[in-house]
Amino acid sequence: MGGDYFAKYAAQKPKIYDSLGAEATALARGEVAVGTVTISGTNISAVQDKAPVKFIVPEEGLVSYDYYLGMTGTATNVEAAKVFMNYNLSKQGQQVFAQIGEYPVRTDVAPPTIMGVTLPAVDSGKVYRMQNTDAVTFGKDDLAKWNQVFGYTK
Repeated sequence: MGGDYFAKYAAQKPKIYDSLGAEATALARGEVAVGTVTISGTNISAVQDKAPVKFIVPEEGLVSYDYYLGMTGTATNVEAAKVFMNYNLSKQGQQVFAQIGEYPVRTDVAPPTIMGVTLPAVDSGKVYRMQNTDAVTFGKDDLAKWNQVFGYTK
């Protein structure tokens, strides 16, 4: 988006919410005209409740995030955890994730369709997924830049 993205964004005086739920509620109520989305299921719920919300994927693409599934070494019901993980990673389980707007990790499951809009494929060049090494390398400086541009203080 360019090195000046934060500054251009801040110049528009956006309302910054402390939670995605609060932002989605304000969007569904018409209190704000545009909102960023990182949990698409929240907006799907708003549409199901007849809120006049439209989902748009920018031409440049979108940012996606990873989430992780695992089992601790101290799990008390290892077999149940394995069944849960196996289902989550199965084709059917990944189709469920796609239905709620999450990108599947399987290549044999299509990208999600949200509110009639099919998201670009992960390998299309239109989906940015930050690598953990980048988060470690750039996270502190990015946070400092965000705080400076938007006027946040400690």
